[in-house]
Amino acid sequence: MTPEVLLLGLVLGCGLWMVASLLIPAPKPSLAQRIAPYLLDVSAEAREIHHGPERNPLVIAGIVLSPMLLTLATRVDAVLGGRDSQRVVFGRSGRLEKFEDYRLRRAVFVGSASMGGGLLGVALTLGSSVPVGASVLGGVMVAALLTLVAHDSALSRQAARRSERIREEFPTLLELLGLSLAAGDSLPRALFRVSRRAHGELGREWARVMEEVDGGAMLGSALRESALRMGSPPVAAFVEHLAQALDRGAPWLR
Repeated sequence: MTPEVLLLGLVLGCGLWMVASLLIPAPKPSLAQRIAPYLLDVSAEAREIHHGPERNPLVIAGIVLSPMLLTLATRVDAVLGGRDSQRVVFGRSGRLEKFEDYRLRRAVFVGSASMGGGLLGVALTLGSSVPVGASVLGGVMVAALLTLVAHDSALSRQAARRSERIREEFPTLLELLGLSLAAGDSLPRALFRVSRRAHGELGREWARVMEEVDGGAMLGSALRESALRMGSPPVAAFVEHLAQALDRGAPWLR
């Protein structure tokens, strides 16, 4: 039996295993399993039941593969310029998911594409004189590179489009903010009022700032972090001006 057949059989078996785990219904929990989460503080048996061994093959596979995925995600960040730079671009894209979830999902795509590229390389070398190892390596590298480029390009385009929308919304919201301040509102109250009336990207960004302030963050720090997420130089300069005015205690911003 050739190595190519063994590799194809292994991949087919893993795929059938995952499909079967999705099709077979999970057993219904017993009464003890349903009430165990409510007795964790008083019953050791309840804690053992609630934290029993995991039998779902997909969950087990995720636990086993998570260290490899984390390592792959770190290497992907290094290829794309570092984790910090990727976090900045991700923040400017306005995506609702967490950055860590995005990194792991991207690593899964890269790993899956690499496996597919390797299998394609094996298939192309069947019946030819090309070494299997070289074909597999070439397929893995090309597939991984194309996947990385596609993800990075999509994220960059999304961040650029969002920054452009923020730049277009800025004059209107700046006028509303000025009117609110002229009417006697403090800066936090004015930002809250404008964010409630606006429905674009900049309004949502300022609404996020006010949520962070309500959670205990300083307004100046929240505004500076917001400016980094916007990616628009005029808006970032204005926000930095507001933050500096707050730090210096400008009376018209209180």
